[in-house]
This record gives sequence, structure tokens and C-alpha cells, in this order.
Amino acid sequence: MRFYLCYFVILILQACSNKQNTHLENEEYEIINLVLNHHHNLAPDSVERKYAKKRAEDKYFGRKSYTKEYNEDLKKIDSMQLCLFIDDTLQIVDIKNHFIKSQKDSIYYPLVVKLADSTQKKKIDITKLKCKYNYRIDYKSNEENYEEGFIHVRSFYFSRVVFNKSRDRTCIYFITRGGSALFFLKKIKGKWIIELDKIIHITGLVE
Repeated sequence: MRFYLCYFVILILQACSNKQNTHLENEEYEIINLVLNHHHNLAPDSVERKYAKKRAEDKYFGRKSYTKEYNEDLKKIDSMQLCLFIDDTLQIVDIKNHFIKSQKDSIYYPLVVKLADSTQKKKIDITKLKCKYNYRIDYKSNEENYEEGFIHVRSFYFSRVVFNKSRDRTCIYFITRGGSALFFLKKIKGKWIIELDKIIHITGLVE
């Protein structure tokens, strides 16, 4: 009887643990999606198509004999798939960076230290990444498999997400073509909010 009771208790504890782990994982993706869709990182797809058309215009500037090819390129741009590429493994922040060292008095600094000390390398499940604009999201490692007919908008790299003990503050390291930054978020009434005044822009980056 005691054996079955202990076994039943263990099953309950495992179920609770699995539920908590799933919740935390979902919360991590919620935070990644907030940062991914932040207006500093991602422009509407209509804007990216305008950029692509401007590049085509620059390509054919002053070449009157190429008017037909130019118009064909513009039509292609309207039907091309816009793609975002995500690195398969999450990145780790370098705490030795002087921009980070200058924030030692910040309430978030212990989280940055925790992030830098982490050895965890979780894989990203792109099916859980939600973009509010019309972009296709794929793994960076699959980019070489793409043929003509798509526009590479940009690539993204993320750190893992770290929480404080009360799980109401968090930080994440984010890298893209324009550079890298630490984003800090606070949970208010059950909702994660990016603290815009505390974003630390660390370095420029060229893909």
C-alpha cells in the first residue's frame, strides 16, 4: 500500500514539474517574440519591399535601355517571399563588454551576470516564433537551400532568457544586422513589458 502511495505521489510531482517547465518555456518564447517584433528590430513587410525596390532603382539608375528589365524586377519584388533567418542555437552574452560593465548599478545587472554565466544552449523551435508582419521564418542553417525568388530581410540571434527569483523581471541578448542589444522586461499585471529606457545597445554587427 505504501509503495503505491509513494508511486502516486511521485507521478503527481513529475506532472507538476513538467507543467512548470512547459510554462517557463512558453514564457521564454513570449519574450523572444516581443523582442523580435519590437519596432527597433523589425519593420513592416511593406517597408522592406520599398527598400528592395529602391535597391532595384539604384541598380538600373541612368540605364535607359534596361527599362523593361527594371519593370520586370519590380513585379518580381511584389511576389517575392520576405524571409527572416534565426540562428539554431541561442547566443551567450559577453559580460566583459564595457557597455555592460557600465551598468553595474542597474537592477538588471545580476540578470546579465546570470545570462553570461549560463552554459545552457537551448534550441529554438521556429514554430513558436510569431511575427506580426508577413515574413517567412526559417533556420539560418537552411538559408543556403533557398533559390531565387525570396528576399533575405535579415538574420537574428538570441541568447537564452533569464529570470529573477520572483520571475517578474528578465533579460535577453539580441543580435541582428544593425548590432546587438540587451533587452530588459518587467512583468506588470501578468504581462511582459519591454523597458525601453533600459535597453543597452552593445555593438554594431555586420552579417
